[in-house]
Amino acid sequence: MKTSNRTRHRSPENSRVEITIPADRNPPGLRRRRGYILVWVAMLLVIFLGLLGIVIDYGLLVAQQRHVQSVSDAAALAAARDLLSGYSPGTARQTAINFIVSNGLEGVSTDTIYIPPISGPYAGLEGYVEVVIQQPMNTFFIQAIPGISGEQILITRAVAGYEAVTSGEGVTVLRPDKTGLELNGGGQIGRAHV
Repeated sequence: MKTSNRTRHRSPENSRVEITIPADRNPPGLRRRRGYILVWVAMLLVIFLGLLGIVIDYGLLVAQQRHVQSVSDAAALAAARDLLSGYSPGTARQTAINFIVSNGLEGVSTDTIYIPPISGPYAGLEGYVEVVIQQPMNTFFIQAIPGISGEQILITRAVAGYEAVTSGEGVTVLRPDKTGLELNGGGQIGRAHV
C-alpha cells in the first residue's frame, strides 16, 4: 500500500510496521533552484557597487564644483577691488590669476578673465570683471559606463564689480544696545531718518 511519498510494508511474521522514506526528500523542482540565490546576490552586488561608485564620483564632482566656484568668486572680487582702487585692468587680471593659483587651481590663462565682461547683464560695463574657470577632473567609477568619459570638465563663472552710489546711502546700527549717533571729526549730516 502506497500513500504519498511513504511506503508501508507489513511483515506477516511479526506485527512490526516498516516505513521506508525515499532518498530524494526534496519536492520536485527544488533541486533545479540550487545556486540561484548565489547568482542573484552576485548580480545585485555588481549593481550595488556600480551605484555606489557613481554616487562617490558625483559627490566628488559636486565638492570640486563648489571649490572651483568659490575660487572664481574670490578672483572676480579681488580683481574688482583692484579696479575700484584705481589699478589698471592688467593688474586686476593678474590679481585674479594670483587668487586662482593660490587656491590650488593651475593652468588658468588670462584669456578666461574678461575686463569688462563679455556675457550676461553686465557685458561691456566698465568696473566689472568676469572670471570663467574650466577645470578638468578625473573620475574613478563613472568612466565604467559606456559613452561617458573619465575626464569631466567643470565650468564656473563669476562676475563682480563696483558702482558709484549717489543716493540711498544709510547708516546701519551694529550695536542696538547703544543709543544715539555720535560723529567725530568734521563730518556733517544733511538729513537723518530714524
